[in-house]
Amino acid sequence: EKCLLCGAPTCSRHSAESFRRECITVCETCNQSFRMEFVVDCLTLDKDHRRKRIDKLIDLYDRAQLLLQFSSQYIDSVIEGLEQNKDRDDKINFGGSSAGIASGVLGIAAAATIITPAGVPLLIASLMLGAGATGVQTGTEVHSKYFSEPSKFADRILALHGMMLSILSTTGTLRDAATRDHIRTDAFDESVLADLQKSHIGNRTELLAGMTAGRFAVGSAELMGLTEGVTLARSARMFSRSGTAAMRTLRFARFAGGALAAATLLLEANSMAKTVQSIKDGSPCEKADALRKIKEEMHNLPATDSLDKECTAYLSYMDQRGRRMKEEEAVKLLLEVAQE
Repeated sequence: EKCLLCGAPTCSRHSAESFRRECITVCETCNQSFRMEFVVDCLTLDKDHRRKRIDKLIDLYDRAQLLLQFSSQYIDSVIEGLEQNKDRDDKINFGGSSAGIASGVLGIAAAATIITPAGVPLLIASLMLGAGATGVQTGTEVHSKYFSEPSKFADRILALHGMMLSILSTTGTLRDAATRDHIRTDAFDESVLADLQKSHIGNRTELLAGMTAGRFAVGSAELMGLTEGVTLARSARMFSRSGTAAMRTLRFARFAGGALAAATLLLEANSMAKTVQSIKDGSPCEKADALRKIKEEMHNLPATDSLDKECTAYLSYMDQRGRRMKEEEAVKLLLEVAQE
């Protein structure tokens, strides 16, 4: 498969594991830009290597923005597909829960009449009904998670949006670190400090507006590492991990027959109540809602030119620094920035 950002052919062995768990391919070269080590390197490396890393960051932001703008024209159709899938899933879950309740009732009846001629047929009917419902629900969930085109397309849009926010947060952290560092240092050209401050003031409104819009678009998340893009994708999952685990427990419990029939009835009744409530609410889809907010607030994301100006001012400042920053200094500086 090809990397989502740079388009380079990437095998599963050399792709980022955290993104791969979300069925998104990102090569290790691009993935390095979303790690904390990248920020430390931008503070500690020499002039040439630092400039290469910043140029790579700007290039990734530009690519992500272009891909997101191209994808935005399909957001409405993706939202429609997600809502149709959610409505279908709710109906299937309702039918599966109904079949589960019937299976539980048959299981109780089978347990009560197990020593009679009717006991065995009732038990078989209970298991078959439960197995059928389990198969349909599991198949629907697998299809929605791994084979649904709207869902996969939405995950890519969410990942791109998260990557852009992560890059904005990285540049903001570098700017804040440079600003804090010059307070304790006086061996710089005053004109460079003035340019840094001017660029900071000129771009601060646009940059912060983009970052704030993204936070409201997908929910609160830390934006300083690899997990940001993945977290944004995970936040729009159709089912939570706890909910999925409960559903699996519920399904496999049906195979135990009459011994667990009573517990099955309670679980199925609870599942049915939640499904009915979801249907009454119009089968809302969290992922679709996240896409709507991204589309509404895309114009708040800063252009690549604004990011380039911010990074150029940062590079000019660091080039005027009297000596290279040590790694210990960089880590301490970042901790101070994080505590502000």
